[in-house]
Amino acid sequence: MKHIRLLWIITGVVVVTSVLFGWLVWQQAYDQLQSAQPDLTVSVFDVGQGDSAFVEWADGTQMLIDGGVDGTVLNRLGEVMLPWDRSIDYVVATHPHADHVGGLISVLDRYQVAHVVLNKQVYDSSVADAFLDAVINEGADMIDPKNLDLQGARVLYPTDNIPLLQTDDPNETSIVLEIDEANQHVLLTGDIGEQVEEQLVQAGVLDDVDVLKVGHHGSKYSSSRAFLEAIQPEVALVSAGKDNAYHHPHPSALQRLINIGAETYRTDQDGTVTIRFFKDTYQLFTGNPRWTWARWSAMLSAN
Repeated sequence: MKHIRLLWIITGVVVVTSVLFGWLVWQQAYDQLQSAQPDLTVSVFDVGQGDSAFVEWADGTQMLIDGGVDGTVLNRLGEVMLPWDRSIDYVVATHPHADHVGGLISVLDRYQVAHVVLNKQVYDSSVADAFLDAVINEGADMIDPKNLDLQGARVLYPTDNIPLLQTDDPNETSIVLEIDEANQHVLLTGDIGEQVEEQLVQAGVLDDVDVLKVGHHGSKYSSSRAFLEAIQPEVALVSAGKDNAYHHPHPSALQRLINIGAETYRTDQDGTVTIRFFKDTYQLFTGNPRWTWARWSAMLSAN
């Protein structure tokens, strides 16, 4: 009987010691992951010949800018969002072309979206009509870009000072958005070309940026020298489909990025590009991994 009691005591001590040791190891790992939490995470998704970017701030606020042409964006969201997360705070439709809003129809069906930022210009397109129907059915709050009030995000175009260009080209109506957080600056330009770029330069609203999401998939009519000189990007991200019919990105646009000293990444070659910003630095990852330390860190901090 004494031997049995002694065995129970030893077993209890072993169990308690194991639990305490496991807790200490877990706590240390948790603290390390917490200390690695970025101030801002930006991903430019690999969605083929289209455009889609995802922004997440340290407080958990999420913004999806465009959604590519089809449901591929759902796969990309599944790579950066937690499995049980089915809500997105802001969706921005930069302009109504199908390669930017087509995938947003699936997003609005799958996720609960609180706010949709869009220009309400008329555009005759079945995809654009289906997107607007999806926004209405979602019941999301529709926000004119000039009225976006979100800390860490600033609309540069259109504004009261730079009104929407009166044009038949929807590309030049693209919302231009600057993300500012912890002294880091990211510029997302939709499909704007030289006309809007020139207006932005002349208005004096451009700052040096750390990251540029290159306009119009690297078209030769975007990323003018004057525009690039005004923003001095360290990193340039081009969203384009492999072997696309438009031959994006154009060699002349790539050369201008090289001349300005920008380190350039392309979704057709590098897959999804994700940048995690910290106070004084950033980390850049390429490819489409399903699980990363960033996701484990986000999962732990959410609990």
